[in-house]
Amino acid sequence: MIGDSRTGDEIAAAFAQVTGTPSTYIPMPHDELRAAVPDFSHDYAAMFQFFADRDLYARDRDTNLLHRLHPDLMTFEDWLHHTGWTG
Repeated sequence: MIGDSRTGDEIAAAFAQVTGTPSTYIPMPHDELRAAVPDFSHDYAAMFQFFADRDLYARDRDTNLLHRLHPDLMTFEDWLHHTGWTG
């Protein structure tokens, strides 16, 4: 379940802000995805193609409703702080 809806650039900016590690979002062509993960290439590339085809990064989610229904739902920043994840 999502806690917020971010573009790749927004995710990179949040990661840099929370961790202090410079970060940049660089989209990867689907052919490169298939080559990068040969054991899972079909499923991996198909998942990201699905996202791209359906514009799942669009701001069409009611995240306010999700947070009301699930008060413990974390934003990406919350999750980074909670897990101490640094990449």
